[in-house]
Amino acid sequence: MALAPGTRLGPYEILGLLGVGGMGEVYRAHDTRLERTVAIKILPAQFCLGPAWSPDGQRVAYSGLKGSTQAISLEASGANFGYARVSPDGKWIAYRTDESGTDEIYVSSFPNVAGRLQVSVAGGSMPCWRGDGKELYYLAPDNKLMAAEMKEANGLLQVVATKTLFQTAAAPTRTGGSPYDVTPDGKRFLVDTQTSDQTSALLSLVENWTGELKK
Repeated sequence: MALAPGTRLGPYEILGLLGVGGMGEVYRAHDTRLERTVAIKILPAQFCLGPAWSPDGQRVAYSGLKGSTQAISLEASGANFGYARVSPDGKWIAYRTDESGTDEIYVSSFPNVAGRLQVSVAGGSMPCWRGDGKELYYLAPDNKLMAAEMKEANGLLQVVATKTLFQTAAAPTRTGGSPYDVTPDGKRFLVDTQTSDQTSALLSLVENWTGELKK
């Protein structure tokens, strides 16, 4: 449904619809801070629930959306793909798929999606790269946060080792996005946590998680 003139999006006031395409809707809007007219693009809902944008913002990987030459499909017959994330250097893409019958985390080359490296060993979802691309995090089926050490050699990516970082009580998000995030250095995690009475959700900041590995 198109946004009506007068709708406010933060400091922007919608003036009118400019056009609609496969990548979203474009509106003319008034920037109330700088007192100027701007164009705003509103992405489709499926782009907000887990597409993977390249670091330069020029490419997006998706599952289930057709009709855009700017997008890269991860579709495969009979399989469900979800929550893909492009590596910081833009050379690899991590994603979840149930093609094997169980949700697992895989990595393929990007933007020419080819080859497949299985990262998780007993199920996984919600991959997230460390800022240097040398570690890939994901949630195990029991909500433990896992870390896979990654190494590139001769143009190929390898899993050096996988370890459990800590137990979470990660709660499903309303938007379908990841319930956790990590700082670029991999030292702090922010986890959207479900309380025991399941009536509200909390955000947990996990620091000094390396101490958990020594117990």
